[in-house]
Amino acid sequence: MKKVIVFGGGSGLSCLLSGLKLFPLEVTTVIAVSDNGSSTGVLKEEFDIPAVGDMSYEKMFCESSLMVTDYSGIQFDFAYMRKPVIYYQPEELPPHYEEGGLIYETMGFGPICRTHRQIVDTLCQYIASDCVNDNEYVRRANDFFAFYDHKNCERIYDAVMDYSSRISGHADHI
Repeated sequence: MKKVIVFGGGSGLSCLLSGLKLFPLEVTTVIAVSDNGSSTGVLKEEFDIPAVGDMSYEKMFCESSLMVTDYSGIQFDFAYMRKPVIYYQPEELPPHYEEGGLIYETMGFGPICRTHRQIVDTLCQYIASDCVNDNEYVRRANDFFAFYDHKNCERIYDAVMDYSSRISGHADHI
């Protein structure tokens, strides 16, 4: 059974989750920390959504085959693994969901759905294709991420150590 992870919040999430119940999927839902709570309790109760503190993001990402999100920065973690991301960005999203530096139409890691019908159709297509990522979105991820060699921690450590050694004689910079 394919696993799908959905990140978001708000009233549109309930509609999306209701549609996903129709498919043979294991769905994990993470309600955005910034959600105002108006529908969070209903979603947790109706769809058995775990509390954020009870989840391992690493486990969810590794086990999930597909992610649905809006503008969440968590997309980068999933795209780094070259797994499919679907953006659900209806025109009526509140202003606090404005786009940042990523131009989704040309740089995003997956298709953008603006309507309920589009998100359902796109999910059906991915499910029918066994959640295989489209070559265009794999190419975009390859272009976006400079490295894909599992040595990011090593690079960060080396950069911190290099910086530390450069400033060690300059106490005024600390």
